[in-house]
Amino acid sequence: MPMKRLAKYVVLLLLPLFVVACGGREIDAKLDVAEAVMSERPDSALTILRTIDADKLYSPSRKARYSLLSVQADDKNFIDSTDDTTIRYALDYYEDSDDDYRKMLSYYYLGRIQSNNNQTIDALCSFNKAEELIECCDDYYAIALIHMQISFIYRGMFDFEKSYHYLLKGKEYYERAGKTRLMRYAQQNVGQALISLFRYDEAERELKEALAWSMAEEDNELYTCCTNELFKLYQAQRQFDKAIELYEEYVYNKNINNLKTAVTTAQYYAFIGRCDIAAMYVDAALSISATHRDSIIVKHLDYNISKNNGDYERALTLYEDIMNEQDSVVRSALSHPIETMQRDYFKSVADYNRLKVEHQRFIIFGAIVFVVVISLLFYVYIRSKNAQVQHYMEMACDMRTSLFIQENNMGEIVSTMSSMQEQIASLFSRQYSLIDKLCSTYYETHSSNTTRDAIYKQVKSEIERLSVDVKYIRNLESIVNQHKQNAIAICREQAPELTEMEVRVLIYLLAGFSAKAISIFTNDSVGNIYTKKNRLKNKLRTINTPEINSVLQLL
Repeated sequence: MPMKRLAKYVVLLLLPLFVVACGGREIDAKLDVAEAVMSERPDSALTILRTIDADKLYSPSRKARYSLLSVQADDKNFIDSTDDTTIRYALDYYEDSDDDYRKMLSYYYLGRIQSNNNQTIDALCSFNKAEELIECCDDYYAIALIHMQISFIYRGMFDFEKSYHYLLKGKEYYERAGKTRLMRYAQQNVGQALISLFRYDEAERELKEALAWSMAEEDNELYTCCTNELFKLYQAQRQFDKAIELYEEYVYNKNINNLKTAVTTAQYYAFIGRCDIAAMYVDAALSISATHRDSIIVKHLDYNISKNNGDYERALTLYEDIMNEQDSVVRSALSHPIETMQRDYFKSVADYNRLKVEHQRFIIFGAIVFVVVISLLFYVYIRSKNAQVQHYMEMACDMRTSLFIQENNMGEIVSTMSSMQEQIASLFSRQYSLIDKLCSTYYETHSSNTTRDAIYKQVKSEIERLSVDVKYIRNLESIVNQHKQNAIAICREQAPELTEMEVRVLIYLLAGFSAKAISIFTNDSVGNIYTKKNRLKNKLRTINTPEINSVLQLL
């Protein structure tokens, strides 16, 4: 009887463990299926995951896997999550594990959530950490997604060179993953980045390849994007005949619910002189503008149409609206270079601290070796005192030399860090100096009726310094020479046939001013600035020296 009662108690104790084990295997099976169909059928994966009771995930590894797959399924089903609690649980688990693939995915989806929260710099750091782990991964599709997200962030920062670099990587890995449609969309983005970099011939080639594929596959979305970007490219080159030919040659999807299509259609009718129809499409585009940036693009188009149509009062009103809306966009754009510089600075500090730790380890190791050597010398001292003393003196001399070298190296690192801090402070002060001047003027005059005139005069004064102040322009030339490989001095020496105005335009270009800004400085049209730039390049190409070729690369 006691034995039967004992057996009963044992069964009652083991029964919950048996139920938990059976439930765990069932959950693992569901997680396996969800992970297997995640790429091709994310909606099915989401449905499977929602059948799992998260409260029954007793195992930390199982809960971490479920957390990662849940966030992944939401993202692939276009559910923009802003709560990072779930993905951080997965990241905390995989951070200390050997599963680099899931660690990479955890960082990637953390970056996606941070992007949804407009935490741009945090998202960039998360994507960069994910990128550091791609060498251990053969999931080319996931690698492509990481590179594409990094490129989009740099595009938002107006760093088109880095955006283009990561777009090429994303396009390559889409192709290696067999994702042809996504590869073509990445190709269209590459063309868009090349337009921003003024590499028009390459942009046209990429866009036409993507356009040909979209026509063959009847992909209307990509087709519309490519034709819009080509239209923008021809407009930037002022090749209006090509723009009109493009519009009339292809069967255009006139869906005014698409902002780009509405803008492009308005531009087309403006080119052919039908400003009344163009204005209708401008109104349609303005009604579907979702961001400040979209609104600025549409209002700038409306401004040009109104100006060309002779409605100068409306054009002036639109210009003032554009300046007001652009202020917030410019402030955001100006903040990103500083944040990027700070991130690079803190990375350098981390490298410095790592070197410091390694140096300390070297000293400890040297101390251990020193103790061993002293012990050996003591043994030798018993046998030969004179030989021991001589050997000890030589070793002490070597150690002093070694420590002297190490101290010098550490001094150089500290000097480099100090220089970097000064550069950051200088960059910050330069970027906001003009805004500070304008704010001071506004503070002093805001209670009077002359506020607008005072700010206008302040802006005009700043522009005139770059237009007519010879001393200021020479200072700008010195700065360009310092940071652009002595480019202006080389051109003055090897291309004496350049006029002073051509040299000044070259200074403005290398200083990073836009064609619109240069047109204000020189009191010339934007079209003439592009013409002068091309003429300047042609003159420099005829010289064909290594130094001049370096200058051409900067242009």
